[in-house]
Amino acid sequence: MIRAIIFMVKVALLVALAVWVADRPGTVAIEWMEYKLTLQMGVFLLLFLLTVLLAIAIFGVIKGVADFPKSFRRYREYVRRDKGYKALTLGLTAVAAGDAKSAQYQAHRATRMLKDDNGLPLLLKAQAARMNNKEDEARETFALLLQDKNAAFLGVRGLLQAAIDAQNYPKALELGREALRLHPKQPWILRMVYDLEIKMQDWEAARKTLYRAEKAGAVEAPKAKSDRVAMLLAEADSALQEDHRELALGILKKAHAQDPTFAPTVTRLAKMQKSLDWIDTARHFVPEDQKCYTWWSYRNHDWKKSNRGRRLDHIWVTQPLKKHLKSHEIIAKARDWEKPSDHVPVIMDLNL
Repeated sequence: MIRAIIFMVKVALLVALAVWVADRPGTVAIEWMEYKLTLQMGVFLLLFLLTVLLAIAIFGVIKGVADFPKSFRRYREYVRRDKGYKALTLGLTAVAAGDAKSAQYQAHRATRMLKDDNGLPLLLKAQAARMNNKEDEARETFALLLQDKNAAFLGVRGLLQAAIDAQNYPKALELGREALRLHPKQPWILRMVYDLEIKMQDWEAARKTLYRAEKAGAVEAPKAKSDRVAMLLAEADSALQEDHRELALGILKKAHAQDPTFAPTVTRLAKMQKSLDWIDTARHFVPEDQKCYTWWSYRNHDWKKSNRGRRLDHIWVTQPLKKHLKSHEIIAKARDWEKPSDHVPVIMDLNL
């Protein structure tokens, strides 16, 4: 609509100019050597206009001929890129469909036609190589992606997955931390780095990553709490394997402080006490198969829900008192007292 209005305005101006010239009679005389040419003003202006238009047309033809090679190259580039993006689309579709042969062919076409694009074509080539079990080629291609800052994360993720598949966990952890640097709040990256740090038994780093993951919502608070205790137990086990008993005992006490109801922690603490030549009077009298460490969970499967026996007391004695032990009793009816106890008391008799 706007173009039509502009065109009509131009025509109106041209008509007005023609009328203005026609209303002003006159002649134009041109003398050259013995020749003399006399023209009416209107005819002269018309010839002048035609001359200008002809010059413009000739200039356009000359420019078009001169620019033809460049225009042809641009056209070929457009066609090539169009075919390249079609090949890229078909290749990614083949990857999604699991068609390794088609993915390889389309990856070759896409990388050949989109030489200046170092992102998706290289990703397609790497994925196709992995589908065809060409792991070395895939790693080399993923590494090329690292050179493009816009596609670097694609390279990191590809190399990360390759390292995990090859069970090269130190390399995977290195790449995972690089991915986390590029995208510090991505939940799946936080979880992956956390899992790798657990595999590598890098407990301090794992605790820091767990804190970040919990803060980012990648790990729920209850799981984070239980994981912290589990890490401390694993750390204590490692210390025990290296015969660092005091260190292990300190770690177990930390774990117990974080969750006093976690039976594995209590069990390990009891074993530590026993290894230090302390005697658990309950285990001295109660048969081994009654699993006295988890007595209440053994007897009452809903003990946490009902809060029965949540605090089962233990009495430990030194070796010199062992021969004086007379009896041991767990007061199971403490909940039925007029003022119920939040402990399950233990009574021990000594024959002194």
